[in-house]
Amino acid sequence: MTTRDACTDRDGLRCFGLFLSFGRKYWRRRDTLHSEVYEIMNRSWLLLLAAGVCEVGWVSGLKHASNAGEWALTVVGIVLSFAGLLRATRDLPVGTVYAVFTGIGAAGAVLAESLFFGAEWNAVKLLLVAVLIVGIGGLKMTTDVKAKGENG
Repeated sequence: MTTRDACTDRDGLRCFGLFLSFGRKYWRRRDTLHSEVYEIMNRSWLLLLAAGVCEVGWVSGLKHASNAGEWALTVVGIVLSFAGLLRATRDLPVGTVYAVFTGIGAAGAVLAESLFFGAEWNAVKLLLVAVLIVGIGGLKMTTDVKAKGENG
């Protein structure tokens, strides 16, 4: 007996029970789908963070590399950072990904220069880096990603 046949019976209670069971299945599937989407999003954000850290490495390498090994690490950093950037754009909006990627790179390069290479610390510079990091966090919190194939 199909759901339609059961609902054309004069048994209203049975029809209501079928309706409720459909609703439970629908919401269970919907919750599973949303948890899968957020798991993919979190993975993409972590990949984007790793790509940004690789960007800091290769940008510093362009300035400070002095032998073949350091240049090889710089090239590996370039490949890894852009591979991570491209992969993150599959699940997150391109504009957000690029803004976060360049923000992590810029803030990270300023901090790396100060921490590892003796560049001058400056209160204004630190304040601007903090504003940049807050902006990156704001972009992450306001990014809404829908499941593939979901319209609207």
